[in-house]
Amino acid sequence: MVFAALNSVQVENMFKGGVLIFLWFINVTAYGQNALPQFIIFPGTMPSAWSSSLGLTFTTTPRAITEEEHISVPAIDFHVLKRAGENFNLDAHAYIQVIQNHASIGFRWLHALSDKVNISAGDDVAGWIGWIKIENINTRGHGLLNYPNVSLGYKVDEELLVTLKAEVLLNFHQKFFAGEQEIEQNPQIYSGEAFTLALEQPFFKDTWVTLAFRAMYSNFFWQAWSLFENYDRNIFYPELTATFIL
Repeated sequence: MVFAALNSVQVENMFKGGVLIFLWFINVTAYGQNALPQFIIFPGTMPSAWSSSLGLTFTTTPRAITEEEHISVPAIDFHVLKRAGENFNLDAHAYIQVIQNHASIGFRWLHALSDKVNISAGDDVAGWIGWIKIENINTRGHGLLNYPNVSLGYKVDEELLVTLKAEVLLNFHQKFFAGEQEIEQNPQIYSGEAFTLALEQPFFKDTWVTLAFRAMYSNFFWQAWSLFENYDRNIFYPELTATFIL
């Protein structure tokens, strides 16, 4: 895993500083823009047939499994929505770190409770794969995950959408190899929960941004696969996402 290959907390500080500057810049420039609502997470009927976003997601390794190392490693975040009817969206989402990657596909059933409040229920099936050399040993892994989810969206006004999302984390399959030797691990299917708070608002002219914080409480996280953490305990994994809606 990338976490195991890095050994400097300077990388973490650099990424944290970059994220704070980026969020401050968004906050300063977002107001006063006139743009049609655009979203990638808000559980609403899409204004167009397709919507997509591109940005970065930052995850910090917990000291509970990395001891003195505490590093943020970004992943390219690419998200696509396809309108499949007035009350359905199809959802495809990828995290790309080159040597470890995660992709999911799923659906959302949508329902408007009022002019300001929307809800959705959905499910995502995901696969992950990773490979890295640790102490001159080629290590690799792959797995199959599932994320049933519900979302509650609130339209504060025409330029601010707020979404709360809850997910169940299911781990159906995982396999690890060190060289040609398979490392035995029997995953628990129910691995934890995740909760996301997302804000979507204008950035510049017709461009919107999504800012999201995701808190995962899980006994397995795909980006930590190469640590071979085998404790039967849920650990907190934070994710911070900043993406532009294309």
